Amino acid sequence: MTGCRTSEAIGLQWKHIRRDCTGITFNETLVRKGTGTARLRKATKTNRARFFPCNGDLQNLLLTIRSEDYKPDTLVFPSPKGKPIDATNFLNRAWQSILKKCGMTQENGLYRTQYNTRHTFISHMLAKGMSVIEVAKLTGHDPKILLEHYAGLISQIEVPTFF
Repeated sequence: MTGCRTSEAIGLQWKHIRRDCTGITFNETLVRKGTGTARLRKATKTNRARFFPCNGDLQNLLLTIRSEDYKPDTLVFPSPKGKPIDATNFLNRAWQSILKKCGMTQENGLYRTQYNTRHTFISHMLAKGMSVIEVAKLTGHDPKILLEHYAGLISQIEVPTFF
């Protein structure tokens, strides 16, 4: 519902979300450190924080999953054991099962990655009429890169009436 990068979602803590869940500040990621299970908090890919205003659906989701005794440093999306999610583990164990249940099929022997949700979000926002600048600001993209990679995915083009 945000188009955030996987590492941004994995590292998201309640301190990054407004108390009333009306907005999220993406300012760091949680990435694997080496080949083990250790994790490293880093700045976002662009080294810039960005604010994301939550719509009603996202606000309700966040309010629903937040425990009453949450702490600011608690992960918003922890693993079942309360640890940071391992993206590869998630892809192999949960994501593929979710896609199967939704009737999604493999393409060339592979399922879509969870990163495709970012592409879907961006494409839908552009198709709904949001400007490239607005979508780039929400997702932490450079507008030029966004145009190069996503603008061609919009399938329905309507020519506006000028007069």
